[in-house]
Amino acid sequence: MLLWCSPFLACLCLFSNSCFWLLLNFSLMFSLFL
Repeated sequence: MLLWCSPFLACLCLFSNSCFWLLLNFSLMFSLFL
């Protein structure tokens, strides 16, 4: 999935992926409280 990322952009890709999962988990938890 992130094979196109060069070693120089590895941290940026991991950061973006972490933010994506963080937002996804937040949206899922938020939907459970509705």
